Amino acid sequence: MTQRGDEKLCAQGWTRRFVGAPPRLKEVVDLYQSLGYEVRLEVQEPEELEDRCKSCALVLQMFRIVYTRSPPAAPPAADASRAASLGQRFDDDGSGES
Repeated sequence: MTQRGDEKLCAQGWTRRFVGAPPRLKEVVDLYQSLGYEVRLEVQEPEELEDRCKSCALVLQMFRIVYTRSPPAAPPAADASRAASLGQRFDDDGSGES
């Protein structure tokens, strides 16, 4: 079984997690999204199937490959802005007194 698209997706930060069909497919997608992951579904290509499975149209119609990746980190500017707003509430010794 080959996984020809995996290299390109892995280079973009995606991780192959699961191959499934409804209803488990929706459950897995919902779970990963609830954990904060980005989720991408890819069609199963005939070349990726074992020889004995290539004639099964049902596999190609129903099954999807689930890829996930962590959401992008917050840009540094957002962190600096948050730190600045926190700094306005406290003086240098952190007491909150002016």
